Amino acid sequence: METLLGKIKEKGYWKVVIRPTEFSEKRIVSKEDAEKIITDSKIVLRGWDYPHIDYPNGIVRSGLDSIASSVDWKEGSKFEFWKFYLNGQFVHYFAMREDYEMDEEQKKKARQSFVFSKLDENTDRFFSVLNTLYSVTEIYLFASKLAKQGNFGEKMEIVIELGNTKGRTLFFWGNTFRELFNANTCAYEPIVNERVLKTEELIKNPGSFALDVTIDIFKEFNWRDPNKNVFLEDQIKFMGGRI
Repeated sequence: METLLGKIKEKGYWKVVIRPTEFSEKRIVSKEDAEKIITDSKIVLRGWDYPHIDYPNGIVRSGLDSIASSVDWKEGSKFEFWKFYLNGQFVHYFAMREDYEMDEEQKKKARQSFVFSKLDENTDRFFSVLNTLYSVTEIYLFASKLAKQGNFGEKMEIVIELGNTKGRTLFFWGNTFRELFNANTCAYEPIVNERVLKTEELIKNPGSFALDVTIDIFKEFNWRDPNKNVFLEDQIKFMGGRI
C-alpha cells in the first residue's frame, strides 16, 4: 500500500475521506457487514465503479478493523486504493487521469484552446472540467448510499483533497465542442474542500451538494464565474447514464 500510495502521489491525485463526525469504534459490527455496505453503495455510471473493487483479488481484510481494495494498472491511469474502517471512516486515494491519459497532441490542443490566453508550450498539467464534475458527483452519491446502509449518526464529514494542483489548468477534454476563453490555473497546492453535512440532507440531496463543491473547486483555479446551471444539466445527464 505504501508503494502504491507513493506512486499515486507522484503526480496529480485525489484523496477522499468520508466519516461520521462522532467517533464510534464499532459502528459497523463485522467485516462481512462492511464489505456488504461497500458493495451495495458503489456507484457505476461510466463503466468504472466508484469505489472500484478490483478483481480477481476483490476486497481484502487489511487489518483488525478494516477492509480494502487496490488497483495498480501499469498500462493505464488506474492507480488507486481505498480502505473502509469499522468505525465508519472511508479513505480513498486515486490518480488524476489527465496526467496519464493525455498524449502530447492532446496537451498541445489544450494549450491552444484558450481564446484570450496563451499558455507556455511547456505547460503540461491540466484538470478536466467535466471529469471533475463527474468524480465529485460519484463521491457524493456514494457517500449518500453509504449513509443509507449504515448507522452513521446525525452528521457526516466529506473531505476532498486535490494534490499537485499548483500550475494546473482547467480545460474541456475530448469532443465536447466547448472551450474556456481564459486559462484558469491554480496557484497553490493542495486544494482541500471540507463539508460537514446533516446525514439526512446528504441522503436526500447528494447531487446538489456535489454541484456546490464542484463550483467551489473551479473557483480555486481562479475561475471567477462558472455557470452553475450549465453544469446542472451536465450532472443530470451523467446521473442518468447519458454521457
